[in-house]
Amino acid sequence: MNRSVPVIAPSMGDNVTNVRPEIQYLMGCRTFEQFCSTLRALAMPGQFCPFCATELERRSRVPIHTMGGWQLFENEFPHKATARMELIVPRRHVRSPAELRPDDWVEIGALIQMSQIKNGGLMMRFGDPRYHVGTIEHLHFNLIEPTPGVEYRPPLAKDVSELQKDFQRALGFYDQLWEMEDDIEWLFSDKGIAETQPKVA
Repeated sequence: MNRSVPVIAPSMGDNVTNVRPEIQYLMGCRTFEQFCSTLRALAMPGQFCPFCATELERRSRVPIHTMGGWQLFENEFPHKATARMELIVPRRHVRSPAELRPDDWVEIGALIQMSQIKNGGLMMRFGDPRYHVGTIEHLHFNLIEPTPGVEYRPPLAKDVSELQKDFQRALGFYDQLWEMEDDIEWLFSDKGIAETQPKVA
């Protein structure tokens, strides 16, 4: 298999506002499982992009609703301060809003109406992850129902001290991965996937 696995080194944290995009995606991961999923997707997007058909089928992810070229899923990495999070995801691998067609917006609107979230917000991140601190390149919309009385502010940018913490967390996840197995091929094996993939109810 041809894969290019991003390497995180302690020295890269010296200028956390200017790390390579693939490292920024990894810095946004809040759990070890999310880190491993993102790392696989960065190394082999055609096979492991969590929103593309191959990975969705391998994991038996079933959408809540489908409308044309779009699907509505439960978010498997919900933020703690939210009551519920759902994702509106295109079937095709879209990276930018500039790639969307007029019909896409109609289908997105229909899925918002079908969603179980009736109060909250809609957010889309795109472009260079240094400008949105996201964890995946495949364009998607986050439907968010916050918990009343609990502060939730989805970030588009973070201050340097928070980025430094994100970098250290990603470095820790990278070290944890190497402690589990000293061969990166393991991460792409059935056993490695089973042990590091988030569980979907």
